Amino acid sequence: MSDKMQISISWGTFWRLIFMTAVAAVLFLSIDMLLAVFVGIVISSALDPFVSVLARLKIPRVLGAVLVFVAILLIFAGAIYSITPVLVQELNAFLEQFFPVIAHWVNVDPLKLSNIYDISFEKLAEFIPLGRGGEFLQFSQSVLGNVTLVLAVFAISFYLLVDHKGVERFLREILPDRYEGPLTEIFLRSRDKLGYWLQAQILLSFFIGVSVAIGLYALGVEHALLLGIIAGIFEIVPFVGPVLTGTISVLVAMSQSSTLGIYTIIL
Repeated sequence: MSDKMQISISWGTFWRLIFMTAVAAVLFLSIDMLLAVFVGIVISSALDPFVSVLARLKIPRVLGAVLVFVAILLIFAGAIYSITPVLVQELNAFLEQFFPVIAHWVNVDPLKLSNIYDISFEKLAEFIPLGRGGEFLQFSQSVLGNVTLVLAVFAISFYLLVDHKGVERFLREILPDRYEGPLTEIFLRSRDKLGYWLQAQILLSFFIGVSVAIGLYALGVEHALLLGIIAGIFEIVPFVGPVLTGTISVLVAMSQSSTLGIYTIIL
């Protein structure tokens, strides 16, 4: 005699399963917007203290948010304007020195190229599908989607800066009464932590970039400014970033002398 096992599922369980599946599908399809909301929350949390200081000085939050964004744009524009000429020279010298190695990595014969810029144009033509119908349309949609995502991040950040209690009120509206207080408190604490993290990460990246550039320049390592900028950018990647930057710096120093490479390792 064989025993038969029966599994019964109530209609309530079935509809809950359908609902959870639908929610998962919606979240998957809207992953880009969820990412934009998350990044917007992080940026607004990092900038909120500055807007709050302006608000205490009787400056409206809308104007304060505009002033903070304009100040950030001016700082970036000033940094790019002052660093770009020297950085371009550094980059050209770096490519000229390590051109054969780079050409080997990207599978290009350096003897067939008239100058180092051909390597970028030749490889760029492979990745930008100009004149290939549907591929070009898909490429255009991808670029437009990325631009839209960036604009959405700025819009969300600006809105949250102007109305810094907007998300809190939204959570209080949609959450049940018994979960409203604890979950809202968790969100506020998490938002503050994320804001502090971004502030500290920007400061750390700046400090590391300047320190590496000055240290390598003092040692006499070539392309110190370029390596310092790379170090500052990759500092945001835990563990892997500093190791990668250190490896590149040591290889550049080793190309000058083994002693300089050892000093760079110590640095």
